Amino acid sequence: MKKIILLIFLLNCGIGFSQNEFPSGQKNETFSSYDKDWEFFELDEPIEVRILMHLPSSGLCGYLAFASVSIVQTKDEKIFRILDLCNTKDIPENKIVKIIPAKKPEFSVLLPARTFINQKTGKVEQFELDKKTLKTTYGQIKTK
Repeated sequence: MKKIILLIFLLNCGIGFSQNEFPSGQKNETFSSYDKDWEFFELDEPIEVRILMHLPSSGLCGYLAFASVSIVQTKDEKIFRILDLCNTKDIPENKIVKIIPAKKPEFSVLLPARTFINQKTGKVEQFELDKKTLKTTYGQIKTK
């Protein structure tokens, strides 16, 4: 019985994640439609940064992997994106945190997204900062 419930849950998740059209016919952008343009790199060592924007992971990791998305700035004003697996914490803007380097996983990771309805076009769109091609790395965010 547990296997049947799990199978139904996974099928529902697959259907939900694969749908990108709203009832009105509007297309919704997803991270997968532009994260191919992100410039991935690996941190060499831990680094202190200031949080400019943070979206917590939309779920804990289990059968699916989720990550938070943060835009950060270094002391020398370099800006990049951090993906932190299973991080559901809320982290306020301007908080100074330490980033511990992590390897990019070899499996798919689901990312949170912010959307809004563009008043000019009537379409659901992603925030520009979320779409922007930034250097991106995986890391663990350690708050003080």
